[in-house]
Amino acid sequence: MPLVKEEGGYYDRDPRDYELKVGIVFPGPYRASINSLGHQLIYYLANEVEGVIAERFVSDVPRSVDGSLRPCDLDLMLVSIHYEGQIHTFLRMLHDWRIPAKRERRELLIIAGGPALNNPLPVSGIFDGIVIGDGEEIVPKILKMIVEGAPFEEIASINGLYVKGKRNVRFQRSNMEYLPETQIMAHLPEGKNPFLLEVSRGCSQGCRFCLLGWTQRPRRDRSLRQIEEQIEIAADLGFDKIYLIASDLLSHPSAADIMKKILDEGLKLSTPSLRADQVSEDVLEVLKMAKVRTVTIAPETGSWRVKLGINKPMENKEILDVAKDLKEISGIRKLKTYFMLGFPFEKLDDVRESAKLALDLSNIGLELDVSISQFIPKPHTPFQRTPLEKPDVYREKVRFFESFSGVRVKATHPGRNFVQAVISLGDERLEDVLIPASLGPYRASRYKRLAEERGVSLEYVYDRARPVPWTKAVNTEVKPEYLKEEVERSIRLEVTPSCNVACTDCGICPIRS
Repeated sequence: MPLVKEEGGYYDRDPRDYELKVGIVFPGPYRASINSLGHQLIYYLANEVEGVIAERFVSDVPRSVDGSLRPCDLDLMLVSIHYEGQIHTFLRMLHDWRIPAKRERRELLIIAGGPALNNPLPVSGIFDGIVIGDGEEIVPKILKMIVEGAPFEEIASINGLYVKGKRNVRFQRSNMEYLPETQIMAHLPEGKNPFLLEVSRGCSQGCRFCLLGWTQRPRRDRSLRQIEEQIEIAADLGFDKIYLIASDLLSHPSAADIMKKILDEGLKLSTPSLRADQVSEDVLEVLKMAKVRTVTIAPETGSWRVKLGINKPMENKEILDVAKDLKEISGIRKLKTYFMLGFPFEKLDDVRESAKLALDLSNIGLELDVSISQFIPKPHTPFQRTPLEKPDVYREKVRFFESFSGVRVKATHPGRNFVQAVISLGDERLEDVLIPASLGPYRASRYKRLAEERGVSLEYVYDRARPVPWTKAVNTEVKPEYLKEEVERSIRLEVTPSCNVACTDCGICPIRS
């Protein structure tokens, strides 16, 4: 795409004035990159390090977005991988830039990070280093060491940076102090992109299938003072809208006040998915004041049995009552919902209960958008050993859901789900599949064929007794025995309280008295 008019970046600099030339790479199109706060944070952090020029690279612009550097000019790439499919995209970008994917075949250093790399093993032969967890503290440290001429062996010893063969790398959790005093504002044909405001990071609810809930726990809230300063910055910069970022927005003790502050500054707001059991009268009222017309909730399932098993106990009546309140009190017109199929102990009756919930929601009078995703086992979660459901079973469940509910659904593709699971649960042997696979479409058939040709079995995604080698590489500080206890609780359909309610001694925090 042609570059659009931008504000907030670093432009018109002479790279010859800097010792270290860094590419901040987002494996995706420009429009997606400007809506990624993580990508922007690393961009601003890198440019604050003396001697560093850092510019942004995306998949649909041939040189840097900022305009000074080409891929061949770089000394270092910093890559954000938010989901497994971006590994495929990034490897294709390297190919198009004629940069070798295997680390031993190139001089350019490439360091990556992001939630999709909490199991770093499949890409350990591609990236020179992988930041495990948050990058706010570790990335500037790495850059300063490179500028000062530190050997890579010294850089590789930093705790929080995984390199191939390293063990027990501690997951990094930011102190949440850093936020830039500006953001990228793009003047798109349809208007400006929103200002991105992170209210909190992580989640304390303990849903047993969720990667973020087991690596980024407990939830850490930004202070109301810092958030209010950011809202004022957004208004001063000329943004029209703020998008609130949080995995558990309404658990922030000042959530309603934050939304009111946005409105007081004359700005519009948009929210992430909201937990139905936390939508209070104050939240309903502020959504009405904001004239928000679309709200998203994630029931995951309509089955009480499955709700207990996944540790997300939320009564269907509560969900339906909130949907009615959103319509009648807040004036919401459209409700987006996310359901998940393929949980480890799910039966057809459970799918029927989910479809029944969707049907009941559709009768409230709101425009209903239903998205279905497949449960993908994730590393470091209680369900990390759970088998992936076979594609034909998942397809049949989706058809049954749609037929029973009478609601048109958008479902994730079983082939892509398979590839996601392959990467998420893989080890070092997968490297020889990932690189050639990236030269073609992101399809299960291609990955399976290439794996078979190289003697790599991908059947581990269906294995109930699969090994979990990532636990030796990465230490999330959640005790292994605690994860096992959570598996046993899920089998017994027992609920574990949220960290918001009580500390259950998972291992990350000192026990609260």
